[in-house]
Amino acid sequence: MQNMDSFHKGWGHDENLTPNYEVIKVRCPQCFQAFRVNAAEIKQSRPKFACTKCQASFWLPFPEALKQKELIGFPVSWIQVSSSDTRVSPSNIKQTAQ
Repeated sequence: MQNMDSFHKGWGHDENLTPNYEVIKVRCPQCFQAFRVNAAEIKQSRPKFACTKCQASFWLPFPEALKQKELIGFPVSWIQVSSSDTRVSPSNIKQTAQ
């Protein structure tokens, strides 16, 4: 499970903080903390994350998430995790202010 601990705040685009990439806006399903995910870095259809605020584990459907303005992640308990699943590295995800 990937811990979301290398993030910056804000949904908006900040030239100094946000590289030019497609962003998926997702909220933790337990505490609703907002996060930004770099879509270019996702390599699997169900990337999994751990919220830095409440430590809840969640995933999002990819590439379907690209079509959404914002979404709430799904609890990991809703899917069967296989050993072939990979995790997104911390540098690919950005925490945002609520």
